[in-house]
Amino acid sequence: RAALAIENGRVLEAERLARQAAERTAAQTRRLQAIGSQLSSRRSLQDVADTILRESADVLTGAPGPSGAIWLLDKDGRNLVMLASIGYDDAQRARFAVLPLDVGIPLCNAVRTETAHYLGNFAEYAERFPESAKRIAGTAPTEFATACLPLISEGHAIGGLAFAFPYARTFVADERTFLEVLANQCAQAIDRSLLLDQERASSAAARAADRRKDEFLAMLGHELRNPLAPILTALELMRLRKETGNERER
Repeated sequence: RAALAIENGRVLEAERLARQAAERTAAQTRRLQAIGSQLSSRRSLQDVADTILRESADVLTGAPGPSGAIWLLDKDGRNLVMLASIGYDDAQRARFAVLPLDVGIPLCNAVRTETAHYLGNFAEYAERFPESAKRIAGTAPTEFATACLPLISEGHAIGGLAFAFPYARTFVADERTFLEVLANQCAQAIDRSLLLDQERASSAAARAADRRKDEFLAMLGHELRNPLAPILTALELMRLRKETGNERER
């Protein structure tokens, strides 16, 4: 009977965990759908980044909630420039505003290698990134966890997304899937926003070129009329006076 009770307890616990996982997956799916719907109407890069961070942070389990940020590669592809953040104070925003891509930290490595990193505690962090761990020792929480994902568009990284938790935790499979789909949505929305910006810039340039053309033609017409007027007047006088050939030639 004792063995049967233990087995029944295991089955019930497994069922409970399965229900929790199913509920969590359903909630994450609904949130991804909601985020996708919102992103379809977002136009600016700032709106895209703010929507991603705001709508995703409370889906990730644990309390307090995570801090997070989105970075984009600069034109030279050498630095990550912060686009938006959540849960960062002014000092943190200033500290992480620009990150050289060759720095040995999880986010930069994730963008360079185009591979997501999930580090559940400081021991994992120190094992994977020992130099960085030495630098932050004593300044970071005793335990923390981080998830760093590249933003991939058309086969190459355009930036990175990172969440940090002030406690150790395990990133279960459905959370990793959620974060990776989220990063994909983010990259697509950013790419779309960049294309819209390029189109707007091209349209503005075309309108400016048309305006310059019209101004040039107007100036040309004005400048041509000035010397043509006395010439036409002289020719008309010559016609009216009916000069002889020699006089006309002179």
